[in-house]
Amino acid sequence: MEVITIEYVPTTGETVTITAPIRDADSVKHTYEMFPNEIYYGDTVYLVCYDTNISDNTIPGFADIKDTNIISPCSVTISSDTLQSQYNWIGEYCSSVWDDRGLDTRNFIPGEKRLGCKYYLEFPPLEDWNVPFWKEMREKITPEGVRCKLSITLLYHRRPGESWTVEWVESATTVVTQEILVKPRLENEMTLLEQWYKNTPEKLFPKVDRSRKIPHDDYWGLISSGRSNIKIGWSSYDPWLFIRIGNRKPSDPNNPTTLDGWRELEASLVPSTMRDEVRLTRLQLEYYSATKGEASENAKKELADWLKSLPDPQRIVMTTFLVSKMYDFFQTSLRDKNRELIRALYDILDYGCQESVCNFESINYKDSTLTPPQGVRVQRSFMEIVEPTAEDLALNSKELPDGFRIWDAVGDVGPTRLVARFVELKEDEDTAILRNRDGLSFNLIFSTLSEEDKQYAREQHAKKLTENESE
Repeated sequence: MEVITIEYVPTTGETVTITAPIRDADSVKHTYEMFPNEIYYGDTVYLVCYDTNISDNTIPGFADIKDTNIISPCSVTISSDTLQSQYNWIGEYCSSVWDDRGLDTRNFIPGEKRLGCKYYLEFPPLEDWNVPFWKEMREKITPEGVRCKLSITLLYHRRPGESWTVEWVESATTVVTQEILVKPRLENEMTLLEQWYKNTPEKLFPKVDRSRKIPHDDYWGLISSGRSNIKIGWSSYDPWLFIRIGNRKPSDPNNPTTLDGWRELEASLVPSTMRDEVRLTRLQLEYYSATKGEASENAKKELADWLKSLPDPQRIVMTTFLVSKMYDFFQTSLRDKNRELIRALYDILDYGCQESVCNFESINYKDSTLTPPQGVRVQRSFMEIVEPTAEDLALNSKELPDGFRIWDAVGDVGPTRLVARFVELKEDEDTAILRNRDGLSFNLIFSTLSEEDKQYAREQHAKKLTENESE
């Protein structure tokens, strides 16, 4: 079969910079970069936020946002003078589990500029095809397009007291706006979008859960129906491995199931960000399908070079997505090729993504040679942290010089030894709370402990009760 030649044509439109008003008491300036400012109906707009410390003081414990649409430090609305309604975007999560892993805090020094939130804004998300605003736009759009106003209401960072909890405090008076031109899409592509919408069962669309969208049924994560798994070699894979969360143009159950199908789809679309998203998936499949050696290296280089060529907001969102899928790939036969790809992209990743890659490699690969970003302490696995060192064991003592203790337990996998401090005992709940050397508290089933350690935990618990009573 002859391979389709696909010429890449960059998306039209420009990257625009939006600077939020600076209030008298502000220590941080918020700047947004958006691409593109001119799209077709159905396209994606990419929005990233930068924070700059404009004060003369270090801001302790300032929040970093590592992952796309995980935590929203702004709310985004679109409206138009020619339309009756407006629309508010709701970020989509890949799981219904509340997770704070996208949030980290570190000191913010004077003059430092950091990448903050990363947004993908679908115009519209496929599940909202018939929401009044988008339906009205389809009915009223002219050949010249509809000029829309994107409004961003800032949510300011606040870290109360010494609590680790970071709150986002809305300031309804601080709104920045940007005009976007939405042009009519070709009729055959609009028909295709509508077919994808009508062909998607409700349970494959997300549902709204308070301030976010989550998988309709599955508690643990976004899982495909199996109707459109993608074939690579002798295996087939969940399409969400290769398709950015929130992007259903197309995804399960409408996406092509072969590399040739993705090639044909990309070649059929007008140059646009919708086509770019298809290209992102297609280039991944070219790489994962390529035979080892020159073909694989060429496919990897083509994907990396294309990503490098993209405007910053688009590249940042796309590379963040690729990093977010490392764990999922690690569970498949494609894990080694995925690792090679991420390593090839490492130099163009933002700070948070580089940190995520280094942490992932330090836990899952023992031969990682990547250099972490400055100031980042590479994370170790839980078992590496609690496992007694050779020096600990050489002391032949349960009690260690640094105040920690070697605990003995017997679980499903057999005897286990771990190093930790006592924190609390909840014997009625069969739980002992301990703390490891990295300062992380964790629960251990009390009944699995050795009799000696059970007695020690009871004594420490009684001692704490006595100390509390004396106070």
